Amino acid sequence: MAQTELDAAEQTTAQPGNVTIPGPPLGLIGRYRRLPRNVVAIGLVSLLNDASSEIIYPLLPIFLSFTLGASPAAIGTIEGLAESVSSLLKLFAGYFSDRNGKRKVFVTVGYGLAGVAARRAADERPQKGVE
Repeated sequence: MAQTELDAAEQTTAQPGNVTIPGPPLGLIGRYRRLPRNVVAIGLVSLLNDASSEIIYPLLPIFLSFTLGASPAAIGTIEGLAESVSSLLKLFAGYFSDRNGKRKVFVTVGYGLAGVAARRAADERPQKGVE
């Protein structure tokens, strides 16, 4: 019977002095505990930011039409401009991030701006004279 690569690997690890004792298999929790804290923090921030964006996104056209009285054409224009600006910012931020190699700055600034914008939107008070 021909010897496979796996058999050869098993023979080399079975030699005295070259024995490795495998640890218990890592479960799902064990894998996450081995991640650096920065990765976990960025993951949680990304989760919360995406969740808040996805919750607001379907409600925006309703708000624009019923509260502000925007026409369907205006809503489409606003949505199209928002997607265009988002795509262009991703393009340029990706280019500069690859060029500089400092991704942490772009991630921090991006999520910081998103947090500031969300906070400012939540703090807006009704203007006087507007019903």
